[in-house]
Amino acid sequence: MANLPENIRSQIMDKEILIEEEVVKSSPKKLFFAIQKTSLDGKLSKSALESTLRNENISIPVDDVIEEAIAQGLLLKCDEENFVLLQ
Repeated sequence: MANLPENIRSQIMDKEILIEEEVVKSSPKKLFFAIQKTSLDGKLSKSALESTLRNENISIPVDDVIEEAIAQGLLLKCDEENFVLLQ
């Protein structure tokens, strides 16, 4: 990296910072918080979670978050729109 011209090195560093920020924005802890925040009496809807993800600046699609939460045993699917938080 030291042998790169300054302008290219700067561009690479900027992109690395953006990637790191995106990882922080979508950390598992932040996703779990978004699911908990959306849950009302242990229940949540897909549309409510999607809204929470958007408000928290999390760019992962809601379907992916729900799919992973179900796989991890965090959510139980009631129907296409509604889920139960198991914790």
